[in-house]
Amino acid sequence: MGYVFDPAPVASITIAGTDDRLPVCRIFCVGRNYAAHAREMGKDPDRDPPFFFTKPADAAVDDEAAVAYPPETANFHHEAQLIWSVPEIISILSQSMELRPEDVIMTGTPAGVDPLVPGDTCVVSIEGLGRIATRIGPRE
Repeated sequence: MGYVFDPAPVASITIAGTDDRLPVCRIFCVGRNYAAHAREMGKDPDRDPPFFFTKPADAAVDDEAAVAYPPETANFHHEAQLIWSVPEIISILSQSMELRPEDVIMTGTPAGVDPLVPGDTCVVSIEGLGRIATRIGPRE
């Protein structure tokens, strides 16, 4: 079989403490999963269920990677990813679709999210998993 053009490389992320990489097929993000952030958005975390949205696989970046600031964006925010536990999120999401080993689930955004600007560094750490830092590059 021939391709009309060469396919893009497989999107992947590093696995902490190893030289191995995890291929990424789909990225599912959970909205309103942190109570304080849900309140910031004017929602009731005790009554409103989470919602899900997706990002392209190539939105996942490795530690110390630079991300270009989107040229048509004026309000660029970070996503780091719990009212809903991981087992609950998997259960709710898997009712709508079959989850696969290459899928990544980002569990939400904490309170106090401010817009990012070129030159910012976004550092996210999760106890037991490590940390990742991403630089926001210039507009391209």
